[in-house]
Order: sequence, then structure tokens, then C-alpha cells
Amino acid sequence: MPENFSSLLEALNDEGRELARPVPAGVIETVGRGRRRRHRFTAAGSALAVCALAAGVALGTGGAGHAPAPTRPNPTPTATAPSATASGSHEAGGTKNRTGTSALMLASEPPQPNLYQWQVTSTQNRPVSFIEFPLCGYDMTGPNGSPGQPPKTLSTSQSLAEYKSATDSSTGDEVVYRFPSAAAAQHDYDMLKPNPATCKDVHVDVTLPNGFAWGDGDDSGRLHRMIVLSGTDIAYWFHQLGNPPTPYDTSDDKAALQRMAARLDGGTPVPDTNPLPAGVLPGSAWLDATQIPFGTADKSHGWYQMNGQQSAPGAAPTADLCASADRGIVNGTDATDASRIYHGTPTTTPVYPGSTYLYSGANQDIFTFPSAARAQSAFDHAHQATGKTSCQFKDYAGTDTTRTVTVGTDTATGFSLLLTDKPGPTYTHMYFVVKGVHVSTLMVSFKQGDSSTGGDAAILASMAAKLP
Repeated sequence: MPENFSSLLEALNDEGRELARPVPAGVIETVGRGRRRRHRFTAAGSALAVCALAAGVALGTGGAGHAPAPTRPNPTPTATAPSATASGSHEAGGTKNRTGTSALMLASEPPQPNLYQWQVTSTQNRPVSFIEFPLCGYDMTGPNGSPGQPPKTLSTSQSLAEYKSATDSSTGDEVVYRFPSAAAAQHDYDMLKPNPATCKDVHVDVTLPNGFAWGDGDDSGRLHRMIVLSGTDIAYWFHQLGNPPTPYDTSDDKAALQRMAARLDGGTPVPDTNPLPAGVLPGSAWLDATQIPFGTADKSHGWYQMNGQQSAPGAAPTADLCASADRGIVNGTDATDASRIYHGTPTTTPVYPGSTYLYSGANQDIFTFPSAARAQSAFDHAHQATGKTSCQFKDYAGTDTTRTVTVGTDTATGFSLLLTDKPGPTYTHMYFVVKGVHVSTLMVSFKQGDSSTGGDAAILASMAAKLP
């Protein structure tokens, strides 16, 4: 059993399990699988080393729960791949390349920014002596089968940005390599650009003068790349789709490659014009982790976001407004249910002897209905829970449970509930807000922590302010 939160996450990363099941209020098992990349090579070849990230659980109150699947882009048919040759200067370049991290793409500029809602998680300038990312078809086997070395680069420094998607587990990186001469840059460009002779599964989607966008067969075909050569600089984008893999939508590749080129060249990238996909909400619609209350419950140190936005079709609302007084009482078959999941960050895990669980957890759901009237109707159904005071039921383990319902704040557009379950006790704070075609819910559960409702009005106001 891991001794602390960091080692627990690392253990989960290595296990790579994919599992979600209902659990009682206030109890979260950190299971699920999302994939993220580590910046290292393996001795086995140029396949990317990946690890599993805890990315989804089903929270349940009185044995009810769900585990929505990510919303994915509809695949766009790929045109016949152009040949891997390009020359000349960029079509919209500036007069002087940007320097340092200013040459890296903004969050709005990588492929499909409206779909993935990229977030820049870090940027840095640093020296470099090898190629940061695995090359398709590169032989990593050394003499007598010993581990080989990553390919060397002639660059003298690099600028690096890391990106993550707010809507699924996709990740991306951009590196700008700086070279002492144009000849050195051309050498590395020839090594980094797609080469059908060494990578049989390469699929070139787009070319620009001195630029390519392509995918290759490594890691089940989920790797997609872009490269631009500009004088003594190279910009290189590496994008790994989230798990499970979905056919990549190449419709924005040409514009994205041009945006990367323009950013490096000192020009002004043209903004993405693709619409936000159906069922995907803007990142601004969600609470920040710091806005979710009771982050220190169960000896935690704030909330850890387990996944990006995940969306699934709605279902019939739960009829039991007490034993199942969670987000399920809002649901609707005509709705789209988008969610984000968080768990606590205790220094020592598990919090309680003999348990394999983290106890503090939070789940925000945003239900989108076809009309404001339908959203109001769903909210009104859930609002009936404010008339409940107590109930009894058996939890997932068959234990007789008594629940007390306390109303915190109650207005025409939002209300909150405190659910206290015994034996235990466990506490669940529920928040409900209606605005336009959306109903937003927030569930915060824990065994130890603040059971007051004095701040509920402010939380409801924050949820409403975030909704479009």
C-alpha cells in the first residue's frame, strides 16, 4: 500500500486499470485509466513510455452512480496523403523569428483547440543534446542488443511547452530547437520529418513549404505530429490522443500547421474557426479546483482533478429524492451530462486503517437540455428534495444506513443540501443551479471535515456565474 498521496498516484499510474463502480457517499476508490506521456525513451525501441493516470470513478449516494464516457470528435475522412517533400519559405511568416518561449504556440493554436481546449501546463528554456521525442522507425537497439541512445541533435538550446486537454486525456508538447546554423537546422529537420522509408505506418496529412503534419503507427496510431523549419529554428509538435483511441480528425491540421509556423516566424496566427463540438462545454463553464469547497476534508491539501470534461447521454431522473439525492435527480433522457471528477490529496493514504480508499471526493456535472423550459423542469424535479428530512436504505455493502437531509440555501435558481449518513458518519454536500439550458450540480463528499452550510450561497453564485 502506498504510504503517501504521491506514491499512490504513481502506483495507479503503473497499474493502468480501467474500472468504475458505484461507492457509498464520501468514499472514492481512485481507479480508472487515462494515459499521459513521460519524456523518456525505452530500450525496446522508439515506442513512447506511457503511464496510467487516475481519470474517472463513479460516485454514488445510496448505491447510485454513473461513469460517463468521453465525448470524441467525429472522424473526418483523410484525403490522399501528399508526398513527404516540401521546400521554400512559409507563406505567412514574419521578418524575424520569435525568441525563447514566445515562439511556442498559445493554448488556442495547437490542433483542434475548440475541441481539446488545450491548457499550457508548463514552459521552459533549456539546453538539449538529444531529440526529446521518439521517432517512428528509429532503432533504439545498441551493440549486442544492449539499450541504445536517443538520437542526437545539433541544436544548442530549446524552448519547451507542455499541454493537456481539458476535455479528455489527450496531451501535447511543442519544442522549438535553436541551431548554430541553417545547415545544422536542415540536418535535424531531415531527421525529424516524416519518412515513409523508415516508418511504414506514417500518414502525412498536410504539407507547407518546410512543414508537415502527420500521424504514425506508434502506440496504436494515436501519435500525431507537426514540424516546421524556419531558418536556424525548428518547431516540433507531438500530440498523443487520449485513451481509448479514436480516429483522429485532420480537418484542422493545415490551419494548425500554419498557426505553428506563423507563431515561430513572428507572424500573427489566424484563430481557429472550427465550432465547439456538440456536448462539449467551454472550459470557463467549470469551477476551478480552488472554488470547490472543503478541500481540506479528510486531511487533504486541496482538490486534485482526475480527468478532463467527460460527456454522455442523460438518463431518466432518479425518483428517490432522499436515498439518491445526488446529480441523478436532475438527469433527463433528452440531456447531455458532462462531468469532471476530483479527489482529495491527503498526505497519508489510506486515511483510515484497514481501508484502500481515499475518502474525500468531488464531482461537478453540467446537464445541457434542449430548452430553458426543460432545464427548469429538471431543476424543479430535483428541488423537491428540499422537502425531505430523512430516510433509510442499505448502502452498497448492505449496511443499514440512516440519512438526515438539511437544507442549506434555497432560492428560485439554486439550492443546497447537506446529507449526513450514519453509521459513519459520512457527509455529502450537494449544490444545484439552473441557468438557461443548463443545470449544474456539485457533489462534495467526505468522512471528516466541515459540515456547515454557511458558505453555500457563495458557492451557488460561483456555479451560476460560470455557466454560459
